[in-house]
Amino acid sequence: MHREIKQAAIHFIIAMVLLCSLGALLYQTTILPNLLEARTLVLIHQLEKAIDAYQADYGSLPRSKVSLLSALEGRNAESKDYLADIRYGKVSDGKILDPFGLPLHYLAGDSQPHFFSSGADMSWGTEDDLSLDDLAKISKNYQLKPREKRMKFSND
Repeated sequence: MHREIKQAAIHFIIAMVLLCSLGALLYQTTILPNLLEARTLVLIHQLEKAIDAYQADYGSLPRSKVSLLSALEGRNAESKDYLADIRYGKVSDGKILDPFGLPLHYLAGDSQPHFFSSGADMSWGTEDDLSLDDLAKISKNYQLKPREKRMKFSND
């Protein structure tokens, strides 16, 4: 009888280890990249809002990424930190790192600069690169139902 209990316990432990491994694999391959992608889009949105606020206060923007980052961090006439409310990103060595740990790409356009992330594959020029355009595409597919307080797919 003790031998049967030991065998059952060993089988249970093996099953739990396999289940935990499968859960870790699922988390690593699907959940984590989606979470980091969502956080990256939030970061890019917050950065572009910070840029809008700076531009509203000063009328123009510094053209270089380093000058812009310095100005947004509080090295401006009012010592105002426009990045105080930024979540999911960090500033390191004059660069803004996305949740994947890589520097965001900065493109100074004619009127509004934009930030881009290389995404989960950490390579530029691939289909998983992220920008605010991706957030706009996602937003079009979902609508918030005020009474229900939940997201619904707009094609339903």
